[in-house]
Amino acid sequence: MKNRRFTKFTFLLLLIYTCFTYSAFSQDYTQWALPEGVRMRIGKGEIIGNITFSPDSSLLAAASSIGIWIYDGFTGKELFLLTRNLGYNAKIAFTPDGKTLACSNRNELDLWNIANKNIKLTISAHTKYISSVAINPDGQTLATCSDYYKDGKIKLWDVLTGDLKTTITAYDRSVETLNFSPDGTILLSSGSDEDDSTLKLWDVLTEELIDTIILPEDISTYYHKIIFSPVDNKIAMSGGFQNAQVYLRDIENDTVENILIGHIGDVEDIAFSPDGNTLISGSIDNTVVLWDVPTGKYKTTLLAHTHDVTSVAYSPDGNTF
Repeated sequence: MKNRRFTKFTFLLLLIYTCFTYSAFSQDYTQWALPEGVRMRIGKGEIIGNITFSPDSSLLAAASSIGIWIYDGFTGKELFLLTRNLGYNAKIAFTPDGKTLACSNRNELDLWNIANKNIKLTISAHTKYISSVAINPDGQTLATCSDYYKDGKIKLWDVLTGDLKTTITAYDRSVETLNFSPDGTILLSSGSDEDDSTLKLWDVLTEELIDTIILPEDISTYYHKIIFSPVDNKIAMSGGFQNAQVYLRDIENDTVENILIGHIGDVEDIAFSPDGNTLISGSIDNTVVLWDVPTGKYKTTLLAHTHDVTSVAYSPDGNTF
């Protein structure tokens, strides 16, 4: 009888210890073995898309294999999960008021209401995977495109109703990325085919083509990411396949101001600091590099990851990336 009681008591202690240990580990995993300078680790499930801050920096969203994780942008505290079985390479973007989160789900686009955590609209946008989602700074229009072969169209949608505003036939084959200028008057697009990897500038109001920029001859194919500086109409372009460089370009003068050389693998994503003075780049060489934009000079390399860095984001308050 004593042995039986002892066995039950031992089992109970083991159960309590296991539960306590699991709880402690689940709470502390954000702090495990962090590289120097890193505040915390976040994310559960495989990160299959990009990460992005809300306009007021209070939220950080990460597209994962089990849905969209929403974190406190200041503390990193896990807030909630927008449950959705997302397709590979999901694209997410907040509206300027931070109340809506647009998320591509294969060929569809979900518009999430952040307050009640529900999908308020689903738009059947393209026939295949959406390759880029951009929201105009006025908060009224969002743009989508697809890198699927023979879908070279850009589509503009009403954020409130989900209605299609217009369709722009931009390329013969496919479109890789989109971005609005800071003032919302220009939409920038890039082709994702080696036969037409040009950059095109579109007038948002008239939908007319403003200019076509021919990329350097040494670029074998498309750029992974093209973004506007938050303070002017200069752009940064991350190198595409077999290109480990970042280009800073003045689109008004159609000149390359600086070529940033520091990575040894494809540059997957780039982001400007809010003041436009710093650029961060993430590469398949597992590194994040910081650059001084005015001079084009290298600042430092961060070795915080053990595999490809596929997405980078800078908080709008400038305190975190």
